[in-house]
Amino acid sequence: MKLQHAKQNTDVVIQSILIFGPRIGKLEGITATVYLVDNFQPKFFQAGPVPYSIRPKVEEELQRLEKESVIKSVSQSKWASSVVPEVKKNGQVRLCGVNH
Repeated sequence: MKLQHAKQNTDVVIQSILIFGPRIGKLEGITATVYLVDNFQPKFFQAGPVPYSIRPKVEEELQRLEKESVIKSVSQSKWASSVVPEVKKNGQVRLCGVNH
């Protein structure tokens, strides 16, 4: 009986590490379909200005997100939204998407 509880506790710890670990989780093996209203036109919003003082941190965060396959660099697109960088208390930058 005690062995079963220990295994359950171990499973919970492993799941917690996977969920709350330092990396961003990815949902794989799922195909999604996006339905658009008829005659919907793509929207492209230009990037806003980034203060010089945080540009290196924004660049670092973009590289981190690209490395983890959260975002992908493209040369052109019909769809784009801007992001607003926010400096967290620990000095790191959080990129927040803008819902236009």
